[in-house]
Amino acid sequence: MWTKLGSELLDAFEELPAEAAWLHIQALLYSNRAGLDLDIPKRKFVKFAHTQDPTVVDQLVGEGWWEDRGSSYYVGCYRPEWQLSADVVEHRRQQNANRQERKRRHDAADHSMCTDRCPEVTREVTRDVTRYPVRVGTDRNGTASGRKTEVPTKSTGTTYYRNEDYPASAQQRPSSEYDG
Repeated sequence: MWTKLGSELLDAFEELPAEAAWLHIQALLYSNRAGLDLDIPKRKFVKFAHTQDPTVVDQLVGEGWWEDRGSSYYVGCYRPEWQLSADVVEHRRQQNANRQERKRRHDAADHSMCTDRCPEVTREVTRDVTRYPVRVGTDRNGTASGRKTEVPTKSTGTTYYRNEDYPASAQQRPSSEYDG
C-alpha cells in the first residue's frame, strides 16, 4: 500500500507547526495501511501518533485539515482524491494475486488459467484453422465471387473449404525442399 503526497503539500504545510504536519502524514499512512478510507477512530491514535500533545489534533481540526466526527476523525479534508479507497486497493490486490497464480500455473505447464495471449492456448486454436481460407462475398467492385468446395484432408479427416474462383496454383500449398 502506498500514500500519495503531492509536492504542493509542502506549501500548504507552511501554515501548520511541524508536529501537526507530521501527525497528518502519520494519519494518512495509518489510514491507508489499515484500509480505513481516511476515517480514523479516535481510539486508534495511540497506534500511530507520536505526539502526546492534544492541541495538535485541535490545530488540524481548527485549520480545516481534519473533521471531528464524534468517535473518529476524517483526515481527508485536504486532497482526498490523492488516496485510493480500500475497495480499489482490495480489487488491485485480488487482480495481482490472480495474475501471480496464473503465472505460477503457466510456468508449471498448467494452462487452465492462461489467456489468449499464451502461445500454448493459441496453439490449440490454430490447429483447427483451415489451410485454405474461405473467401465468399463480394470483391472490390461489389460483385459476388467465390464458391465453397469441400476438400477432405488426409491427416485429420476434417473438411476444409477452398475457393474455386482461384487458379489451382493459388489453392495448393507451395512446395518446399522440406516436403517429403
